[in-house]
Amino acid sequence: MQLKVLPENGLKDSIHETKEAYNEYKLRKKGGKRRDLTKQITMIDGNRQQTEQVCLSELRQQVETESLTKPVVEISAKTSQLQSENLIECNLVAYVWP
Repeated sequence: MQLKVLPENGLKDSIHETKEAYNEYKLRKKGGKRRDLTKQITMIDGNRQQTEQVCLSELRQQVETESLTKPVVEISAKTSQLQSENLIECNLVAYVWP
């Protein structure tokens, strides 16, 4: 019999991912539709934080207009700066009820 020792954060990550999968299953079961949105915008006056806020708020407004019967449930919101250009990319994953 062999025992493998897992790193503490590996176990926590595994539990967290399982909880996320279960929560998304419940949202789908209730009739929610998963929306993965991505947008790229040019940095506003070199201010990364302001640009990220603008980018995410535009995506949030878009999903809010799509969800007619229930409020939007946001799963994740991420931003990153693209290396090659002065662009910010933002990603939003949410469930909507059309």
